[in-house]
Amino acid sequence: MKIGIDAREFVAGRITGIGRFLWHFLQYATTSKDPHEYVLFCNQKTHIPHDLPRLKKVIITENITQVWDQVLLPLNIVREKIDVFLTPYFKAPLFLPAKMVLIINDLIPLFFPEEHMLLRKLYFRFMSATTARRAARIMTISEHSRGDIVKFLRLPADKIMVIHLGVEERFRSSDIRKEKIRRKYSLPQKFILYVGNLSPHKNVRSLIKSYASLPVSLRENYKLVLGALKSDKYFSNIDKVIREMELIQDVFFTGFIEHKDLPSVYYMSSLFAFPSLYEGFGLPPLEAMACGCPVVSSNTSSMPEVLGDAALFFNPCHVEEMSQAIRRMLEDENLRNRHRQKGLERAKLFTIEKMTNRMLDVFKMEHE
Repeated sequence: MKIGIDAREFVAGRITGIGRFLWHFLQYATTSKDPHEYVLFCNQKTHIPHDLPRLKKVIITENITQVWDQVLLPLNIVREKIDVFLTPYFKAPLFLPAKMVLIINDLIPLFFPEEHMLLRKLYFRFMSATTARRAARIMTISEHSRGDIVKFLRLPADKIMVIHLGVEERFRSSDIRKEKIRRKYSLPQKFILYVGNLSPHKNVRSLIKSYASLPVSLRENYKLVLGALKSDKYFSNIDKVIREMELIQDVFFTGFIEHKDLPSVYYMSSLFAFPSLYEGFGLPPLEAMACGCPVVSSNTSSMPEVLGDAALFFNPCHVEEMSQAIRRMLEDENLRNRHRQKGLERAKLFTIEKMTNRMLDVFKMEHE
């Protein structure tokens, strides 16, 4: 079978979450026993990290995105004799000469329209519905996301396959460089960690307010570290809250944390806090668990499904409840140790191998 993939998520120096998801799949799939060939359709900016067996790159110059999507891509799919085409976007060619498998991780543009420009919202609504109906199968990353897709895009549930993300083995490694990484990111000795962007649905404002509600003694011992960029378009909103709460000396921004350094940062954290209002899956708290870091998390969307009983949950809309969860975990060493052990066991359930084999099963279903 020849599997074609829209590979524009692979960009030099900026591999996205979707890009990592696809790369992990390719690394495992191209060395598995399945004799499939993979063709990556790239533009001039695409950067594939390194060569893999049974992998071909087709570079198509992209000047006008709509022409690339609707004309050049289908022509090359015909030329390469693709059997199944995988797109990680909500858009795809309207006329596609191959069976299509579509990845929809979440419906954030529909649920949080204030985070997106009007034209993008309208385009997402139209294209996601159109492409989803034309796809042979849809992959999503949680049962919760499948429910949203069924409800809001009005699709049959049996068309949508749930494929949980896998935790990379690097997060289970014992190769921890504590002091080197502490110096690199100017990390305090003890800290509560959040990793992610600063978009409103990530609910970082409430996390800061909940931190401000902690007793002074806890704030003196545990600083709040935000693994986020000051260049984030929502940074000014977050910075305003920090200043209003008089937490300038207590809240640290690391800037971009290199992927290879994340395990060490998780390992050094006293607690990982994930206050998000909505997640298609929520990989960071699972990665933190794999590194032995106890987790407090919101109880919304996919988080209970993914984290099971290994996290201490709170209602993300109640700042005081979030603050109480953080305080309980920091003050109770036995509670931390129990959740640390539960987290290590929970993370073992989510592997790249399981994720890849599930994806390969979907491709086989469409080729038969």
